[in-house]
This record gives sequence, structure tokens and C-alpha cells, in this order.
Amino acid sequence: MNGTNWNRVASWLVLALLSASCVSRGPESPSAGTPSTGTELSSVGTELKGILIGTQDVRPGPGITSRGWLSDYLPGLENSPGDSPVYVLDSGVPGATALVVAGTHANELAGMTAATLLVEKAVLTRGRLIVIPHLNSSGLSYVDRSNPQPSWIRIDAASGTRFFRYGSRFVYPEHQGQRDPVRYTHPASSVSLAGAEQRNINRAYPGVVDGPLAQRVAAAVMAIIRVEGVDIAVDMHEARPSSKLVWMIVANPKNVDVAVNTIFDLEDKDILMKLDQSSEEFRGLSHREWGDHSDAMAFLIETVNPAQDPDAGPVTDHLRHPLFPLWKRVAVQLEALSGLVVNFNLVSEVGTVEYQGVPVYEDLEARGLEAFF
Repeated sequence: MNGTNWNRVASWLVLALLSASCVSRGPESPSAGTPSTGTELSSVGTELKGILIGTQDVRPGPGITSRGWLSDYLPGLENSPGDSPVYVLDSGVPGATALVVAGTHANELAGMTAATLLVEKAVLTRGRLIVIPHLNSSGLSYVDRSNPQPSWIRIDAASGTRFFRYGSRFVYPEHQGQRDPVRYTHPASSVSLAGAEQRNINRAYPGVVDGPLAQRVAAAVMAIIRVEGVDIAVDMHEARPSSKLVWMIVANPKNVDVAVNTIFDLEDKDILMKLDQSSEEFRGLSHREWGDHSDAMAFLIETVNPAQDPDAGPVTDHLRHPLFPLWKRVAVQLEALSGLVVNFNLVSEVGTVEYQGVPVYEDLEARGLEAFF
């Protein structure tokens, strides 16, 4: 290993130790520092980088054709806790390019789990799919004290016991690089928010390449959309049960028709979703800024996270929750994504995106998540 790579590893070790000091582990969590199988990348030194960042247990499947990092698109994220793996599935057949982002808020488990299934199971038959399964690596490194939950979710899967991190909505304060202001207002917005929202990646788009960490992560996603020529981009989220956002697809105004047709298709499958359109006044959100600052169609999917309920208690059973079990939330994310892609394909003038191998709603309902990991 050359001197440059040793410097990178040393930097990541320091960051990992800082992050570990912020993690509160649940009673069934793996020990700190245990590497998760499948996070390795192929080039010299990056396998240690993947372990030290403490990211999710993602095991690349047969459809993965290349893997990289956010910092490949924004070098200012290299050797920072804002870097995160980027997985590419390329069919080799000309078509369109889709981007799926999950884990913008590292306490929104269904999106991260659905995106992990895409990485592990999807095989592209036309076009390309780019997946970022856990965008907010910094947020995975600590527990949000305003909504404390165990920082690991255990799944006794077909492949063995898997642990998935459960973190915070925000970038970790000490990683952001500046103190929270009293109030935060996005430069293009008329809406004033609590100061901590400056650490919310989904209030930071289109980002600032040399700004605080959340703004740099947002800028890296925008760079991926531009550099890779993304044609359809989907952001996976969850909301507390009482939120008006639950079971919703939010669309940029230029592609509302695709969302409408998707909702009708989902209704035919007895999956009921609502529709919303990006606000002109409330800025910085993915579906608004991705669509406004690129040619891509942009969408956000919201399911429900019972752990975000103020009365949920300190430990939520995500897998067996009586109203919102994780399999159902993941199934809706995947079905909504599939519907958006299908309806995009019907109107696309740049080609299509087609994939197979991903479990559908009926599969997950009958067999559970455990059967597919």
C-alpha cells in the first residue's frame, strides 16, 4: 500500500473512532468495529475505507457492474464522514439511467432496506440503475437523542444474521463543520426552519461544493445526476405515522403526470398512495431541486416509520410491528419505484430502464424480508 493510501486509511481510522464514541448500541448489536461482510470495494485501500466508515451491511449481487464513492463526483468529500458507496447496475443494453437514493435520513429504515435489496437482487435488462443505499453516512454514526432507538436492527435472514444500522435524521453536528444557526433558511426559500435543519441533506439541494458537510453531500448527488446523465431520480423516505406525508409520492411539477399514472397503477394492486407536488416556496428538497437543476424526472416516495411516533417508546419492533411491519414498508417502496420506472418508460424519449430479480409485494408478504437477504 503506498503512502497516499496509508494516509487515507489513517484519516478514516480517526473518523471511525470519533463516530464510534457517538454510537449507542442496542442489546443485540454487533460489537463496535466489526466489519460488515460485503462493504468491501475492489481497489487497494478502499476495503478498509468501507469498513472504517461503519456503513450498512450491503452485499453486492449479480447485477452490480461497478462500485464507487460520492467522493468520485465531489473530491471534497474524500476522507470525510460524508462519503458513501455508489453502486452501478449496467445492462450493457442502451437505454435510460435511473438513480435511487436512500438513507438521506439515516433513521428511515424502509428506504435503506429497499435500496439494499436493489443492490443485492436487481439485474438490469435495459439501461442503467445507480443506487446510493445509505446517503447519510454521518447520520448513521450516532443516535438522535430526540428520537432514541437502538442503533442496530437485527434480521435473522436466509443468509444468516444481518444487522442494519439505524441512525439520525441529520448529519452529526461535529461533522457538519459549523454550528447550527438559530434559524435556517435555504437561500432560495421563503420558509424559516429550526437551526438544526442546516444539517438536513434534504434541505440542502442543490448543495454547495465547498460548504458544510450536508451541503457537500447534496452537491455530490447533483454531480452524479449531471455526470451520469440521470433521466429519472427517486428519493426514498419515511415519516412519522401522524404526518400528512405518509404513503405519498411527491413529484416535481414537470413530471406530475408520471406520478399520477403510477398512483393509479398502485391502486389496481390495492396499494393506496397520495400525490403531492413540489412546493415553489419550500426549497432545498430533492424532488424540487433535482428536477429544477437537471433534465431528470424527480420523485420522492414516503412510507411510514412507527419508530418516529413520539409515543413509540425506546425500542420499536420494526420487523413485527402490528400496523407497519418492515416488509410492508419495503414492499411499498419497491412497488412505487417499479411503477414510476414503468410509467417513465412509457413517455421517455431517451430510452427505458428495465430490471428483474427484485421481490414484489406478494413475495414479501408471503415470505417476509428474511427470505431475501
